[in-house]
Amino acid sequence: MIVVLVGVIIIALLQACIEVLQHRFHNSIFSNLNPKFWDPKISWLNKYIANKPHLGRKKIFWKINVPVQITDAFHMIKTVQITVLCYILAPNIYWFIGLGITHNIVFGIMYHLGRKDSTKVIIDNYPILNLFNKRIRA
Repeated sequence: MIVVLVGVIIIALLQACIEVLQHRFHNSIFSNLNPKFWDPKISWLNKYIANKPHLGRKKIFWKINVPVQITDAFHMIKTVQITVLCYILAPNIYWFIGLGITHNIVFGIMYHLGRKDSTKVIIDNYPILNLFNKRIRA
């Protein structure tokens, strides 16, 4: 039970950080830190080559995108928050991994389908799906 309580406290603290970053960055304890990493209004560009979306995503190994979870504070904090939540809910490591995978799949589907440019975004962010390009666009 103490693990759940500590987990909820951590999640609440992390959510408060996210809210402050999103809505009050320039008037917060984070404003003295590097805005290129901490200010969500500009840090979201870190995932792109030279911070320019039209140049495409930064890559590691062949055509794999740099994980957005390490490119800025907002995404890193959100990732830790979700990890703590999965840890609280999971009775064992298999459930922990399964919950994390489930969250990422459901979030990814809803995030991309909720956009007007969803087909282009999916193809750009998941190059492996180029194999199925004709099916997706049909």
